[in-house]
Amino acid sequence: MFNPAYASILRLVDGETIAKKSGVAIGDAIVAVNGEGFRRLAPEYDESQLEHITAAVNGISLHNNNNNNNENSGNDDEDAKKQKNRVVSENKNNDSYNLLLTKIKSIKKAADPKQPLLLSLERYGWDSKVNAWRRFLIARNGDVAAATKMMTAHTTWKHKTFPIDISDKNVQNVIQSKSVCEIDVPKNDLPPTVYVNFAKLQELDSHEGVVKAFIICTETLLARASDPRFPLTCQFIDLSNVRIASGFRVDILKQVYGAFEPNYPETLSKMVMYPVSKMVVSFFRTVHIYLHMVNTHTLSLSLGSHFIQHGKCASNIYTSHDNQFKMYASLSLSLLWCVDMEKCTQASTASMMLNFVNENTRKKFIITDNLEKVCQELGWDKKEVDECGGITQFMHRHEK
Repeated sequence: MFNPAYASILRLVDGETIAKKSGVAIGDAIVAVNGEGFRRLAPEYDESQLEHITAAVNGISLHNNNNNNNENSGNDDEDAKKQKNRVVSENKNNDSYNLLLTKIKSIKKAADPKQPLLLSLERYGWDSKVNAWRRFLIARNGDVAAATKMMTAHTTWKHKTFPIDISDKNVQNVIQSKSVCEIDVPKNDLPPTVYVNFAKLQELDSHEGVVKAFIICTETLLARASDPRFPLTCQFIDLSNVRIASGFRVDILKQVYGAFEPNYPETLSKMVMYPVSKMVVSFFRTVHIYLHMVNTHTLSLSLGSHFIQHGKCASNIYTSHDNQFKMYASLSLSLLWCVDMEKCTQASTASMMLNFVNENTRKKFIITDNLEKVCQELGWDKKEVDECGGITQFMHRHEK
């Protein structure tokens, strides 16, 4: 909806091309050809604010060619600007896009050294409304009004949240403890990973900096996306050494996802939680299936330390007289009664994660006790993980 162009750069061919030397990047929007505008929308900026990064390439001057291709530009800069910013009406037959391609092909075919092909491109960041709108629209299942409301709330949140003071004591405590950090694994074509060491998070005296540290890490990785139209990250929640005696703080995850989900929609490639026992995974799947099947009732499982009695997990179940509900609730409880105290901690994480994230996000959760599965999903070398002595040690090797 906010894209100013009919065409964008999809990929760059191999080799040292003029495009690469000129600094062209994937996602750049083509807004004019040899000084003639092919815009969907009028520019929302003053041209004096633009930075021209291709002033001269291989002896070809951007400024001079603008003048050559627009004979009157030297005499009337205002007319040249209007021509370059021309908006071409959109129609159902894709004629505007075809006109753009025809223009490019005709100049290339002419191969006139005095009038080489000159594309004017604009670059927008991953979080600009040009690139972000698609993500917000998907997050609201194509509902334009709901997506607009969501994006407006996000804009308000950005103004209140940024800039983040990285020198803040609470933020520094999280960063220095490496409880939230980036995992840099070479030769990995998958999206970069945000690592959360939950055991370390719980050891911190204050959790006030956790959300801010998570945002800083996420923003850093998304800003590096090779294609700003489709920025993605993975998340790895390390539950190693998490014990109920330390006071399980699921509210920390709730705070993190309370900021992440409404402000970074469709940027999560996958979220891996490990290690989580097979019994708890079965429980998780049971609740997940139930939430898909029963949309008119609410299942709220509160499995924190306050609800653990005599080695069993008590639960709060609300608003249902449905037989199907009772069946799944009963099955869920029977699964929970089979697990020990440590597994109740894992179940608490799984069930609470279900409660405060939406269905689209739940589909991207991978909850497992299988290290091979973790490595497969995140593109890590299991042999190296084993050589390091385990997943946590592997994280320390690659954390940034």
